[in-house]
Amino acid sequence: MPWIEASIVRFVEEHLPTIVECEFKDAEGQVHRVVDKDAIFTEQSLWSDSVYPALGGIRCRVLELRHVEPDRNLALITIAEPDFLETTDGRTEFLVLESQVLRNKSARRTDLNTPP
Repeated sequence: MPWIEASIVRFVEEHLPTIVECEFKDAEGQVHRVVDKDAIFTEQSLWSDSVYPALGGIRCRVLELRHVEPDRNLALITIAEPDFLETTDGRTEFLVLESQVLRNKSARRTDLNTPP
């Protein structure tokens, strides 16, 4: 299942599993936020005293690939599948850089300061 990297930016609620807020940017640089269980975004157990931001990911489905320029390929994705996610403003579909869509977790960046 494809996924996009995201930053887990804050602890929201003490619950089992805990609730956290995750964010990612679309192809235009707009930030989108998703709030859900930490287990949706990471294999780590996160708590209020965890270090944020933390690396995470959001599983998605690629709906369409768009080749707009030789060096700018885009992907239309939905986060509604497979985990029924939506952003805090109710959106589920996003145009992201194709390079943001990772095919497996071994392709993951290891540093939040490294650009996608």
